[in-house]
Amino acid sequence: MSSGQNRESKPFPDPVEHTQKISSKSLDTWFGRPKKAGGGIDRGYDTVPRTELRPDDEEPATEYTAKIDALDDDQLERRFEEMLTDMNIGEKKKEPLRKYSRDQKKKMLVAYKFVNAQEGRSKFEKPADYVSYLNQPELSVGKLHSCLENLRISLTNNPLSWIEEFGTKGIESLLTTLNVCYTNDSRYDRVQYECIRCLSAILNNTVGIRAVFDCREALPVLARSLDARKPHCALEAAKVLAAICLIPNGHEKVLEAITMAGESSRRPRLLPIIEGLSPKAPESLKNGCMQLMNAIITEPEELEFRMHLRSEFMRTGLYDLMDSLQAGAEDGGRLIQMNVFDTHAAADQEEFLAKFDDVRVDFHDVNECFELVKNLVVETPAEPYLLSILQHLLFIRDDELIRPAYYKLIEECVTQIVLHKNGYDPDFRLTQRFNIDVQPLIEGLIEKSRAEEERKVEELKSKLEAAIAARQEAEARVAHLEQRLKTAPSGPGGVTQGNIAAIAKVIGSPGGPPPPPPPPMPGQRGCPSSTPHAGCCGPSPSSHARRTAAPSHAGGTQASAASRDAIRSKNASTGYTSSWSEA
Repeated sequence: MSSGQNRESKPFPDPVEHTQKISSKSLDTWFGRPKKAGGGIDRGYDTVPRTELRPDDEEPATEYTAKIDALDDDQLERRFEEMLTDMNIGEKKKEPLRKYSRDQKKKMLVAYKFVNAQEGRSKFEKPADYVSYLNQPELSVGKLHSCLENLRISLTNNPLSWIEEFGTKGIESLLTTLNVCYTNDSRYDRVQYECIRCLSAILNNTVGIRAVFDCREALPVLARSLDARKPHCALEAAKVLAAICLIPNGHEKVLEAITMAGESSRRPRLLPIIEGLSPKAPESLKNGCMQLMNAIITEPEELEFRMHLRSEFMRTGLYDLMDSLQAGAEDGGRLIQMNVFDTHAAADQEEFLAKFDDVRVDFHDVNECFELVKNLVVETPAEPYLLSILQHLLFIRDDELIRPAYYKLIEECVTQIVLHKNGYDPDFRLTQRFNIDVQPLIEGLIEKSRAEEERKVEELKSKLEAAIAARQEAEARVAHLEQRLKTAPSGPGGVTQGNIAAIAKVIGSPGGPPPPPPPPMPGQRGCPSSTPHAGCCGPSPSSHARRTAAPSHAGGTQASAASRDAIRSKNASTGYTSSWSEA
């Protein structure tokens, strides 16, 4: 709620009555400052005497009322407009107030002055008091938190003149306190939260925005609060930065702040926002980070710069989170932000394709992108340069670790050249070398290469240790078996050299050639006669004699010769020749 709304929602009391009810409390009683031995309060800073801040009796109020009554119409209208401006009221709410009668306007002027007088007198809330108190060293967490809570209320309810008086010194005091929170433990989380809310209250009007923009370190310090480990602080910071993106020149300052915060932490600048979108993050933080992401992507006027920022978010980790973000977008907040993201991405894609005569191209396909680039430069002065670039790419060493590093470095250089100065073309008339900052990228590649080498060394060490252990185990088993052989018993059933020799004789060596094949079965040799013949198509007496005489070696030899003679004579009479009978 704005200060103007606060003024309208409560009636304006009589100024004299207010001056009679003013109490004598001060800021010291709020934050527990020690009193002096004589009963006085040791403020520790210079303040304006109370008699100079506000009137203590009815006479000043009466005099001020008389001055207002003496104003003519033009003076009254001018003073009334100054009051409305100081109350930070919008034009729509000013219109009904301007229609008030002359007497009503005079009462409002008097009441406005002394309502502020009562608030300042009861709480002693001059901006200088807060600045001096925050600059005191070694304040406890509780005192800091109480002071910041009341400062936020004052920044919200007081007129613009109060915020203007708070100014750059007050903002610097807040930033100093915020930096202290980054270097301390979790007890300072609530202090950090109130600091961010105070900055948000300052940025709620043009005076505060101008003061924050004049302080170069304000937004980079605020951007450091984008830490998913502190969801409440990260959510407030995301809301403030998203709102600043919508202010003229605010988008550039937010990007600069996020970049500086990323460089100080040696992390990708958009990674804190991506971490706020992880499945483990609270739903409110996801919505806040989605708002900030959409504000960063959609605000630039240059199409190429918008597509570059969207691509940077995707490369940083958004691509892996899209499915989970789409699946859980059931509530109104995240669903709206996802629709904004998809709608603007589709619109940018259509605008980009319109530049190529509505040629539909899959920009995730290497071949289609290459063909498109080639068609753009073919038969133009740029063609030989594209060819030279491709030829130089062929000289990159074929190594699974080195090649990706080369391409990543080249991609960073191309990005800085093509999207130089927030999307504007670089000044090609300059004779000096183009300034490309690749040192952070090279350092990252070196660290990654070292980490990969260390990983490989550790892997080889583990394999070597496993091989040595296996070898030692095998040697131990061999020694154990040899010992068992040496200690085996030599009695019955034992293993001796004699037993081994006997077993070897029994096993013997491999025999000679295999026995000859059996005689052919009946009907397999093609007998010329349809009637089976002895010795050709069926068993003969000689074969029977050979089989019966086989057990006797001498008789078996004679029987074999006789049977062969009988078979030869039989075959000769029939005209049939058998290879088996001839054998």
